[in-house]
Amino acid sequence: MTTPTTRITILGKELDYETNDNKQAYNKQVDLESDVIITSVIIGFILTRFYQNQPCQFDIEHPTLGEELLLEYFSSGEDAKKQIEQKVEKLLLENIKCVDANFFKQSLKAINLLTMYSEGDEAKQKEAEATVASVKKHMPTSRTVKLFEKYKNLKDINYGERIVEDFVKEMELNSYNLLDALSFVVGCEVEIGSFIKDGQSPFGSEGKLITGKQGSATESAKKRNRPLTYSKADMIKNAIAEIEIDRNKKAPDQPTIYTGRGAYTGLVDNPISANHKLFPTRRVNVTTYTMRKWQGKTVDSKNEPRENWGLIGWDNPDQPNLKPLPKGFGQINNDKIKVAYIHGMCSAIVESSKYGPWCTPYEMATGTETTKMASCFPCSTYMYSTGFPPSSIHLGRGESWVPPHSCKVFEQKLGQPVDESLFSQCEIADAFQKGWNRDIYHQMKIGLDCMLKAEKYIDNDHYPLVSDTKDRLQQLFGNDPGQPYKLKEVNASGGGLFLDALSNHDSEIKRLTRTLKPALDVIKVMTKHSYT
Repeated sequence: MTTPTTRITILGKELDYETNDNKQAYNKQVDLESDVIITSVIIGFILTRFYQNQPCQFDIEHPTLGEELLLEYFSSGEDAKKQIEQKVEKLLLENIKCVDANFFKQSLKAINLLTMYSEGDEAKQKEAEATVASVKKHMPTSRTVKLFEKYKNLKDINYGERIVEDFVKEMELNSYNLLDALSFVVGCEVEIGSFIKDGQSPFGSEGKLITGKQGSATESAKKRNRPLTYSKADMIKNAIAEIEIDRNKKAPDQPTIYTGRGAYTGLVDNPISANHKLFPTRRVNVTTYTMRKWQGKTVDSKNEPRENWGLIGWDNPDQPNLKPLPKGFGQINNDKIKVAYIHGMCSAIVESSKYGPWCTPYEMATGTETTKMASCFPCSTYMYSTGFPPSSIHLGRGESWVPPHSCKVFEQKLGQPVDESLFSQCEIADAFQKGWNRDIYHQMKIGLDCMLKAEKYIDNDHYPLVSDTKDRLQQLFGNDPGQPYKLKEVNASGGGLFLDALSNHDSEIKRLTRTLKPALDVIKVMTKHSYT
C-alpha cells in the first residue's frame, strides 16, 4: 500500500519519494526497468524471427537534407560553402518554415555563438549567452540552444568539425555497432552468426509509403513493397488531396489530421472497392485501460497521475503536442489522465482485415517534418503479430504507443474529432490485440532468458533487473495447472509491461545503448584495432 511519500515502479516496487535523492533514485530505477523491458522484447523479437526462419533487418534513417548539407558544408572549400548557403536561403524563400534549412541555419548559428563564447572576452561571452537566452525564450527546443548548452564548456576546439564528427560517430554507432552488440547477446542463446541485417530505410517525403504486406514474414524487407497499380495510385492521390484540404481549413477547430513531427497517416488499398478513408495517428485517453496499469513517474500526493502522463513532449515548455491541429493534437482539459497514441498503420491493418486478403495497409508520410520511411518497433511487433510485416523497421521512438482496441476502452476525446467507425469492428481489433499480447509476452520471456545467459554483455546496473522482470512476469502470468502460463491473463494484458515502459519516453537505440554498454565497449575496441 503506497503512502504520500512512496511511489510504485513499472515492476511494482514501492520506493521512497520524499527527498530529492529519493526522487532521483526512483526515476533512475524506472529508467533501468524501461530499458530492460524493451531490450528484452527486441531480443525476443529477433529470436522469434530466427526460430521461424524469417529474415530480420533493422534499417537506419537516411540523413535528412539538412544533415547532408551540414556534412557537406564542413568538408567543402569557401566557394562550395557559399553555394550551400545560397541553396539554404533559396529553400527558406520557398518555405520560411523549411525544416532542413532551419536545421542548417540553427547549427551554424550555434557554432558561431560557441566560437564567440570560447574566444571572446567576458563581454563577448555575455553577449553570446544573452543571444542564446533570447532564442530559448521563443524556441526552447531550438537546435541552436541544444548545441550551445552541450558544447559551451569545451575549449580550444573547432566547434564545426567537432559537432559534425560527433554526429557521424552517432550515425555509425546507431547503424552498425548496436546491431553487432545485439548479435553478441543473442549469440549466447543460439548460433546466430550474421543473421541480423542492417539496411537503409527509404528517404521519405510527404506522400511516400511504408507497406504492410500480408503473409510476407519469410520475404526480405525490400520484397514487401507493392508495385504501383491503378488502385494504389488512386489511393495516394485521394489521400494527398484530402490532407491538403484539411490543412487549409481556416477554422482552427476543423482540421482532423496531424502533420507535425513523426506524422503518418494510415491508408488501405482495396483494388475491388476503393477505400478512401484516412487513419491519422490518434491521441487517446487510457486512464482506465487495464493493459497500461502503471501510473507513471509524475504523480501527485495521492499517487494519482497528473500532467497527462504519456503525453509526447509533456516536459517541453513549448508543449508542441497541445497546439491545435494540424501541427499538434489540441488541448486536453483534464490534466490527470494517462495519454497514448494509436498509429495509422495499425488502424489501417484493422480496416484492411475487414474487407479481405486482397487489401494492403499502408502508412503515408504526412507533412514536411516526417522523413523516416520505416515502422517504429512497437508498430512492427503488431504488424508481425497480425500477419502484415513492414517494408522497413527502425529503432527510433515509439512513445506511448498502444495497439488498436474498441471504442469502449479508449475515450477518444482528446482534441480530435472522433471517427466512431474507426474501431467499430471490435471483434477484429480485440482479436488482434489478444494475439499481440501473447506475442509480446513470449518475446519478453525468451528475451529475458537470453539476457540472463549474456551477463558479460549487459550493463551492471541493468543486469539485476533482468531477473526482477522475469519474476514480475511470473507473478502476473504464472502457471496454471497443466499449462505454463495463465492464458486468459496473457491474452488480456501480456504486453502491459511493454506498454508501461513505452510511456517512459526515449528512443529504443538509446535504451539498447545503455543496456548493452559492455558489448558496445568491446565492439569499439575491435573496430579501433582491426587490421582487416
